[in-house]
Amino acid sequence: MGLRWTFMPVYWSTMEPEGPVDLSREIPPGWQALDPFVIEAREVKVLSRSDAVFRYQDGTEPKAGPVWIAWADADTGDAQVKVPVHSDRVRLVQVDGSETVTNVPGHRLILELKGDRKMAPPVIVVDRAAS
Repeated sequence: MGLRWTFMPVYWSTMEPEGPVDLSREIPPGWQALDPFVIEAREVKVLSRSDAVFRYQDGTEPKAGPVWIAWADADTGDAQVKVPVHSDRVRLVQVDGSETVTNVPGHRLILELKGDRKMAPPVIVVDRAAS
């Protein structure tokens, strides 16, 4: 499984004493108290191989949104990961500085991550209201 950083202490056994919670249905009160990005981190799906995913909030102004950074784990080959996004369009930034804007009508972005023997190049996903 990939690495997911949330930078918030959460005890899943307290949040899910009877097993995994289906967040597409009614959200239990304990979950409602969590910062939304912790819930989003649980929605990241590794589709193939192994990867690492990091998320932070891009500020507090109205246009701010989450920024995801994802990369394939070293020496595991290419990886594929699905991340939740808020906007219909997001900006992808590559390590060489090149940028592309892509449409995400279903608000679930599938990233194709290139692997490397030592350190795979990350992809930055900027999810802002006006990306």
